[in-house]
Amino acid sequence: MITFLKERFIIFTPKMADAIVSQYTFPHLKEYGKFLLANCLEETAIESIKISRALNVPLLKLFDHLSEEQFINFSKQTLQEFFEQLSNDQAFESTKETLQQWKSGTHPLVGKDKVQAADITLVYHVRKLLLLNFLPEYTSEPEVILSVAKELEIFYAGIEQITFQMFLDLRKEEQDKYHKEIQHHQKELDDKNKELASALEELQAAEEQLIEANTALEDKIKIRTQELHQREQQIQLITDSLPVLISYVDSKERYRFNNKAYEKWFSCTRTEVYGKKVENVLGTSAYLEVKDTIHKVLHGETIYLETKLNYKNAGQKHVSVHYIPHRVGKNVEGFFALVTDISEQRKTQEALEKACAQLKTINTDLDNFIYTASHDLKNPILNVESIMLMLKAHLEDKLGARENTLLSMVDNSIQKLKQTIYDLTEITKIQKDIESEGEMLFFERIFNSVKEDIQTDIDQSQALIKEEFLVKEILYPRNNLRSILYNLLSNAIKYRDPERPVEIGIKTYEEDGYIILSIEDNGLGLSEKQQTKLFTMFKRMHSHIKGTGIGLYMIKRIIENRGGKIEVHSKLGHGTTFKVYFLSVHEDEKFSQIKKLI
Repeated sequence: MITFLKERFIIFTPKMADAIVSQYTFPHLKEYGKFLLANCLEETAIESIKISRALNVPLLKLFDHLSEEQFINFSKQTLQEFFEQLSNDQAFESTKETLQQWKSGTHPLVGKDKVQAADITLVYHVRKLLLLNFLPEYTSEPEVILSVAKELEIFYAGIEQITFQMFLDLRKEEQDKYHKEIQHHQKELDDKNKELASALEELQAAEEQLIEANTALEDKIKIRTQELHQREQQIQLITDSLPVLISYVDSKERYRFNNKAYEKWFSCTRTEVYGKKVENVLGTSAYLEVKDTIHKVLHGETIYLETKLNYKNAGQKHVSVHYIPHRVGKNVEGFFALVTDISEQRKTQEALEKACAQLKTINTDLDNFIYTASHDLKNPILNVESIMLMLKAHLEDKLGARENTLLSMVDNSIQKLKQTIYDLTEITKIQKDIESEGEMLFFERIFNSVKEDIQTDIDQSQALIKEEFLVKEILYPRNNLRSILYNLLSNAIKYRDPERPVEIGIKTYEEDGYIILSIEDNGLGLSEKQQTKLFTMFKRMHSHIKGTGIGLYMIKRIIENRGGKIEVHSKLGHGTTFKVYFLSVHEDEKFSQIKKLI
């Protein structure tokens, strides 16, 4: 079902939809659920109640006996369970189980005879609105918002399919029950007729018995007919409460059932739609677009499609449509249709895609500017450096201490400027490496290569380095992994505390679907204020140590470009621990596929 956001036509059965959504891991919803659970539980509980009241959800009546504070706590408890389920990829299965419990009358809190299916449907609609409302709190990155929105659509498309199937199952159960009772009573009638045929001598008594039996049967049929009518009214209420078009069309393409949403879409009453042909209701333009699809459904195919239709009276809408054939034996007597207006979702998706494209263009332009500027500055800087060397050689014995100091300061400034230009060039390389293909790398081999490069610094600092690679290898671009290890290890040595022996620990392990690289030192450490600005470009935390403040900014971009993250835990005067969260091999491949789709 993921491809429904990219393709116009998709064909699947309800069981296929259930299987696909059940197997989907929803990685972004998982992280979103963790975020809401950790940061927004109170706010989401209040917002959920607010949305429920705005939509006048009938289920609220069950909580009239609770105070506002009790109601909020109850809402927090249910949302906590839901966010935990999202975090553990159990939300979809839990939702299915809840609906099945209600349908079978075994739900411990919500009885089937006390709550309508429409109420439960609205609860999930409230949940969907709630998750969409809090997206800006979670992130401002368009790609992440788009990914979460896509997974929400996939998740609730599955829920809508289950709800619609439940409506069909309930209707079928009632019809089956009614038919069985008719057959049962018909059998009773047949038995009475047999008794009458075998006992002609007792004709009068038998006739009286038959009259009594017929009267009782008529009463039962009348009662059952009333019950069936009530059930049909309940089903009508359920379908009327949904903000989608629900209908049943017979084999002659005439409407035999339609919900209230048709009145809002097509500006006509329900009775005016009943019995009309599909073309007369939708309009010729819209009908021609789905004509071939309808013919396929009437030949037994279950079809899902997304398309843009120009409806008569309703205007142009982007819709998703489920067509389910109604089979009686080997024949198809008609079909059920579920039509959802997804115009706003499509507009949002297109706007996000446009914003992402603009952002990529801006980043590319910025990288090109930095690269061009740094390249154009190299020659003038080299010329200044050469002139300074010539000047120092020419005036070597003619300068006093003050003049030598000034020349030394100029030389230091030139070296800093050269390093800054080099760092700017390296930043542009990061963007170009985003699409680099990963390869299976051994942490220990790359780390040993880094140690060889800075062996002089390690020897001078007499650093004790402890290694524990519980995860041996990772799928990652070689240059990127090397940059990460180089910067973190060299920083641990550079920012050592001169008052104590240098101890550095490096470790890899798996946790919550991530491969984690941890580098811990006992160096100078950072204050809480310094930690908030640690990954800012050109920001240096210890001015007495040489550096440009670009290294940590660069590796943060490298890590986040691959879908990971980096955390720092530090205490001034005690040391610092950096944790790099890499995606596992499976998640890294999935992340690369999603980036290609976007």
